[in-house]
Amino acid sequence: MSQLTRRDFLRATVIAAAGVAAASCAQPTPQIIEREVPVERVVKETVVVEKEVAVEKVVTPTPVIMKYNEAPMLAGLVQTGQLPPVDERLPDEPMVQFVAEEIGQYGGTWHRLASGPGDIRTPDRLMGNNLVHWDFFGTEVYPNVAKSYQVSPDGKEILISLRKGMKWSDGEPFGADDVLWWPVHHLGNEEVSPSYPTWVNLGGERMKAEKLDEHTVRFTLGAPGGVFLLQLATQLAMPLTIYPQHYCKQFFPGFTDKAEIEKKAKDAGFEFWYQLYNSLTATYSGAKSNVDLPVIHQWMLTVPPPRQPVVMERNPYYWKVDPEGNQLPYIDRVEHMIVAGSDQINLRAIQGEVDMQLRHMTFDNYPIFMENRDKGDYRILSWPRGYLTDSMIIPHVGRQDEVLRPILGDKRFHWALSLGINRQEIIDAVFLGVTEPTQIAPLPASPYYWEEAAKNMLERDLPRANAYLDEMGLDKLDAAGYRLRPDGQRLTLFFEYAPIFGPWGPIGELLSAQWRDLGIELQVR
Repeated sequence: MSQLTRRDFLRATVIAAAGVAAASCAQPTPQIIEREVPVERVVKETVVVEKEVAVEKVVTPTPVIMKYNEAPMLAGLVQTGQLPPVDERLPDEPMVQFVAEEIGQYGGTWHRLASGPGDIRTPDRLMGNNLVHWDFFGTEVYPNVAKSYQVSPDGKEILISLRKGMKWSDGEPFGADDVLWWPVHHLGNEEVSPSYPTWVNLGGERMKAEKLDEHTVRFTLGAPGGVFLLQLATQLAMPLTIYPQHYCKQFFPGFTDKAEIEKKAKDAGFEFWYQLYNSLTATYSGAKSNVDLPVIHQWMLTVPPPRQPVVMERNPYYWKVDPEGNQLPYIDRVEHMIVAGSDQINLRAIQGEVDMQLRHMTFDNYPIFMENRDKGDYRILSWPRGYLTDSMIIPHVGRQDEVLRPILGDKRFHWALSLGINRQEIIDAVFLGVTEPTQIAPLPASPYYWEEAAKNMLERDLPRANAYLDEMGLDKLDAAGYRLRPDGQRLTLFFEYAPIFGPWGPIGELLSAQWRDLGIELQVR
């Protein structure tokens, strides 16, 4: 777009965002297979039976050489010799990004709002450039940065093939050494990583990562890694795709003299070398931001906080294209203005100051959003997320309180709490009656949906709930009618919430009144 003339305010989870209209899914080139089927032909006049021989013919489509296009701002840099042509910047086999609505137009700025520097965190929240990624419906894992992957029959070896010709934002080659940096060097140094993530430490053995060639990596696990690929597709695995070895080794012993690094650390105000390393190689997460760090993301940080707005500009070496060969992303810049809290974010969104945002958009403002659509020049999309609800009760079963811990861990207590909730009252009061009661479960459209679990114990049933509590031995009451713990203290729970992402406070107040009928005191804070 030459400019974003219409502010699209989407209630959407933006994962692997390559542009306003882009969603995630790589589409493989199909094979066209023609088969001649056996036919028995009878010639009646001569009473001779002839049988045709079955022949299988595989017809492979002629490869189409795609012509690549680029953003005007990059084309200008190519013309002045500041950048190589687009086909030299893309990998040999760019990932083709599925488009959800339409092929986009180049240009414009994506305006967003944040409650603080640490609230921005765009690499994992907006970009999602992992080795592998979830598909659009969250049911399958597909290659992303990786060109392909293979898992051994025993689930212990994962072979990753990378895209030849892929580059970092500074034009340096991306390859196996970059993928190995995190598991081999970063995690392998106890000063940098005193602990080791459990998901790569299976069977009591540390994961082994090997470089087979410049574009092939093998991970070997100590036990079958049934969830390893699933973890690679999540935010937890972001480091596996975003550490540029050629940059990191400047600040890492074994590649650069440690005394030299320690001097640089002291000069920069740090006490230890690894503090300098972490500061300069951390992906953008608020105050930890380094504009010199090469990335493989759609946009790269150019104006860090505390300056306002925080700005990211397109990466000229980004490795994805749309189905028509347009190098992504469509949008030139992403700007975040930092404001004072979620109330200000919602107010300014209603005034049309954001182009697309889910974060901090609270449902209690839905009527106001709808009322001001024309004035703010935005649209609202109701986005079905990967789970039915983000309003859930999570008893702290690991509390150190030795009396309360077994109570919270007893499934009968969970059943009683569920049966004591008037869900429809909460839905009507807080969610404007637009949803329906459910337990925590996948969406009905999901292949993993299980209706029996999703609708288990949804109806308020006080006699049954109280019976479970009595059965647990919580049948003694104090003078105010609240149940007593085995040590004689009142059974009190604390509903703790963050007041920035949803109407959890009003929900807690309603629960407090509802669970009073169970003899349970709920304090909301």
